[in-house]
Amino acid sequence: MGVHWPALQTGKPRSHLIVVYFGLRGKRLRIGDCPSLLPLTNRHVSFHTRCNATEFEDKHALSQTETRSPLKAELMTSSATKNIGPLIADSAKISLGYAQRMLAGIEPTRFARFATVGGVAVTSNHPAFVYGHLSLYACRVVEQLGGDATAIKPSDEFVAAFSHTATCVDDPDGTVYPPMGEITERVLTGYQLAIDTLLNADDALFLVPNVNEAMRSKFATNGSMQAFYVGGHVMIHMGQVSAWRRMMGLGPA
Repeated sequence: MGVHWPALQTGKPRSHLIVVYFGLRGKRLRIGDCPSLLPLTNRHVSFHTRCNATEFEDKHALSQTETRSPLKAELMTSSATKNIGPLIADSAKISLGYAQRMLAGIEPTRFARFATVGGVAVTSNHPAFVYGHLSLYACRVVEQLGGDATAIKPSDEFVAAFSHTATCVDDPDGTVYPPMGEITERVLTGYQLAIDTLLNADDALFLVPNVNEAMRSKFATNGSMQAFYVGGHVMIHMGQVSAWRRMMGLGPA
């Protein structure tokens, strides 16, 4: 795909009609009048002029025999296929950092307990269930982006206790759920591997249809699914932990 627009001799672009072409240059599609193409910085930029026009070009639209300047060649050969993953990883880092902070001040003996208000237990997800549930999903991110998730695959015990069909229960004796340290280690290790995988995944992996057919109506592509797993999904459940903390008399994290 390429985009051309007229530019003044001074280099200041005037309002122009963008013309986009796909494949063969004779097939053109007008997409609108726009005073600037600066938002298209995710495209490859070449700094040469043709007929007093600045040109944004996709490297695949260029002739293989076309002479390129050193700067242009550097732009064209740079790692331009790993842009989507880092964007998603930014949110994942925030989610993981928040999950770490929310553990502050929680005693292991209270980790799997329902909060109580005025002596009445509140039936709401406690941290053991939340963190255990989240630990099931980091491996999906890694696997669906072509990585090796062997080290973070959940055990059958974890799947049974923390799946989306499981019910959170109060665990005063510590016999229902695994210890706090085991649960949190799985979450923190798993999501760090998911972040590393996102940072190194090729853009093409995010653009394919969502491999999770049950969720495809909500998240059409693999990329949108992974963005939810490490962003919205984590934060939804961190909100439950935040509410639990306040009911248990713990301050903000």
